[in-house]
Amino acid sequence: MIWFVMNFFAIHGVHLIAAGIIRRWKSSGLFARKIAVYGSGEIARRLIEHLGDYPEERRIYGVYDDLPVGVTPSVVISGGLSDLVRMGQVAAFDEILIALPFAEY
Repeated sequence: MIWFVMNFFAIHGVHLIAAGIIRRWKSSGLFARKIAVYGSGEIARRLIEHLGDYPEERRIYGVYDDLPVGVTPSVVISGGLSDLVRMGQVAAFDEILIALPFAEY
């Protein structure tokens, strides 16, 4: 009987400690998905705004776009498509989100 009682408290104690450690890791962004966004227009701005609501789950590591000369982006751009490919090889993104209107082909 003593063995069962001790195991009950030991299991729950380990569970509480592990849950606290995992919660701390999650809040620090350890488990966050690395995301890159391709596109710099209004769609990208709204997407980045939405993703910012969950910083412990997702982190944006760059916004990339090949804009024509004279076009002003809605967000800060980290580079073009070639930069995205290069960073994808180095940073190993979990997701690359395409934020372009349907008219872009």
